[in-house]
Amino acid sequence: MANGRFRGKAEGWLLDQRQLKTTPSRLYIWFCTLFYLIENNFYKIIKLDGTLQKYLLLGLSLAAFVLFFADAGLFGTAKRASRFMQRVLLPGVVFFLLAEFLYARVHYGQGVSDFLAASYHYCYLFLSPMLLYIFDRQGGFRPLMDRLTTLVCVGLALSILNTLIYNVSGVMLLEVSYRLRDESLRTYGLSSVLGIECVYTFWRLMKGHSKKGQLIEAAIVAVSIVYCYRTRMMEISMAVIAVYLFLRRSKSSGRRVIAALAVMFGVVLAAFFGLFDRVLDSFAVGGAHSGSTSTRLNEIAYYLEELRQSPVFGIGLLATRTTLGFYRVRGPLGRYSITDVGLIGSTGLMGVPYLILTGVFLLRGLYILRHLRNTRIKDYPAAVLLETLMVYIISTLPTLIITDSGRMFGLVIVTALFEYVYAREKGRAPERGRA
Repeated sequence: MANGRFRGKAEGWLLDQRQLKTTPSRLYIWFCTLFYLIENNFYKIIKLDGTLQKYLLLGLSLAAFVLFFADAGLFGTAKRASRFMQRVLLPGVVFFLLAEFLYARVHYGQGVSDFLAASYHYCYLFLSPMLLYIFDRQGGFRPLMDRLTTLVCVGLALSILNTLIYNVSGVMLLEVSYRLRDESLRTYGLSSVLGIECVYTFWRLMKGHSKKGQLIEAAIVAVSIVYCYRTRMMEISMAVIAVYLFLRRSKSSGRRVIAALAVMFGVVLAAFFGLFDRVLDSFAVGGAHSGSTSTRLNEIAYYLEELRQSPVFGIGLLATRTTLGFYRVRGPLGRYSITDVGLIGSTGLMGVPYLILTGVFLLRGLYILRHLRNTRIKDYPAAVLLETLMVYIISTLPTLIITDSGRMFGLVIVTALFEYVYAREKGRAPERGRA
């Protein structure tokens, strides 16, 4: 079928089988696989120097940007399937980086090298057209997403094993970033797509007829969040994702009522056994984790004050490898983290340009969801996947935001998924109303 036109049904465009094995598609799959492994430091099995890792990722991102214009297949797919990528996403990222660079250059005298060290992860977004191209050539997003899930779960299984061995014997199997909480290991940087994989693996279970391997992968993701990552907001997000998918599992209004009643019963039980009290206490200033809560309140105050003093660009996108950048970005004592306070921290750092860029992604996602809800495929599983991804993104705006350097590759995947599903459904000429 010429140019991979839209005529698919449940899982994507039905392309000629010969097109599914095209060399560019295979090369781009290996390209993205290598990118993910480098970004996640080969699961700490091969230790990369931090500076080398950043420049490898930057080089691959810029290579993807060049390929977008050099490869007629990539450019043509984006032009046909997602004018948003072609006309808004890529130019928007370039203008954002240019604005932040000029401010940091004029205000602080920051050089190109330091700026690239601070901003390299925003260049990841140049990979979005490549993922869209792979989805197109493989007839849907499932083949690539299933492979990625298996790859992610290998790393998460290693993290679970490493945490178990340390908690039992005190021996560290892998060289990971960590801290101790309640005398147990808490691992940082498990995976840049942990939240996305939580949504995706749970969604596959929601669809029913799950294979044993898919159930195991969902369990690995859940255990890694609870046992290794041990972040309150991530655990809450996981619960929200599970509840939302449970409520959206059935098209039948009667079954949805039953599901809602089951959720309400679960909430009552949780309240009865004091679960909510323990969760709220963990966030209280005088609670079990009062130090963490106090630090976050101080971080919010610091970044809001910086934004008040410089309402357009905030602090500026500075490299923390310099003394000036370190204490401007991380506070006067060098203890603050923009990751801890999500949207507030990032806006305090990068100001209005960042807020506009983030707003564009959110509004685009909401626009696509509105379109899907106004078509005959209102309860189509792919639409539910996108809805749940948006629930996850919104629920993590206060902390663990997806635009953070440690989760940016997740935004790349989300962007490609939204654009792919939207483009496919636009090719159907759907009628309005409920299916």
